[in-house]
Amino acid sequence: KNPAWGPWAEAVYWGHWQIDEGLAWHIRQSEGRKVIWQKQEIPEEDRCALVLAGDRFWTDYAYEVEFVPLSSENPIGIVYRVANSRNYFQITLGEQDKLIWVRRQHDAFGAYISKVRTVPYKLGEPITFRVEVTGVNHTIYVNGKPVVKGRRDHHHPAGKIGLLANSPAEYRRVRVIMSNENAQDLKRRKAAWADETNREAAKYPQPELYKKIDLKKLAVN
Repeated sequence: KNPAWGPWAEAVYWGHWQIDEGLAWHIRQSEGRKVIWQKQEIPEEDRCALVLAGDRFWTDYAYEVEFVPLSSENPIGIVYRVANSRNYFQITLGEQDKLIWVRRQHDAFGAYISKVRTVPYKLGEPITFRVEVTGVNHTIYVNGKPVVKGRRDHHHPAGKIGLLANSPAEYRRVRVIMSNENAQDLKRRKAAWADETNREAAKYPQPELYKKIDLKKLAVN
């Protein structure tokens, strides 16, 4: 995790990516503000360039992102209810003004294309995605207009949010909103999980420091 990125962490790394020792994501200045920028074409659909933020316990929330697609060769968009880098919901732009909503489960990537819509967009111009997820209900907006209403899917009931770009794109603004009721429920669930974890850990022997080894002389520049 790069401290300069704040809450964001690059979730996927592939050494075959050709730029900057395999790193896909970078911070740069654009129109006087910092943006997260992905600058490669990555054709492998199972090796998605992902950065994630948020909390594994998030369930019901609205997630809104403004971004600028710079190519339409490969998918660009967002992910949500992310369990890990192989399990999530995905909303992306495709070629010929297509918006695609996909559920990914491990290697079954693209096997669950639930919705495809025609959404005109232009390269180099900002576009806003918003998804509202409540229980099993998913509603998707593009530039404030609903394109998928109340789609039901019970998979991935909770998880983080993220950005996905297998083509060059820059992400300018991200918002996550939840109700006060959901925020309080989140606190209760996290506290319950922490209590259970501590109770289980107490059943096992606790580690103790045995020895310290100085590795300075082994360092390689």
